[in-house]
Amino acid sequence: MLRVVRRAVLVVALATGTAIAASGFPPAPPSLSPARPYALVTLVFNCASVGPVTTTIEGPGIASDVRDDSGSITFRAQPGDFTVRRLSNGRIAARTGSISIPPVSTRTIRVCSDNW
Repeated sequence: MLRVVRRAVLVVALATGTAIAASGFPPAPPSLSPARPYALVTLVFNCASVGPVTTTIEGPGIASDVRDDSGSITFRAQPGDFTVRRLSNGRIAARTGSISIPPVSTRTIRVCSDNW
């Protein structure tokens, strides 16, 4: 009789554990949840000859204005289509470009270059 009770308790405990795991309770800690894909966009400013340049970047998860004449700035955002606009400062022409970035990729844009 004691074996039957033990076996029944074991079966109930196993069924309860399986049901709880299938329902998603308790929720998985953040470290075990799947990582969201991301994209990196790096703006490289080498504009010492033309002075500070304002650049606008817009895309999924990001909308920012940056003004610099040297250095680089990296943005982390969701993958997708981005629009990068360089504004005119009197010594360099305005320019707009679109770029598509797949998940877990990095794209570098040289702001003061003729080819970007």
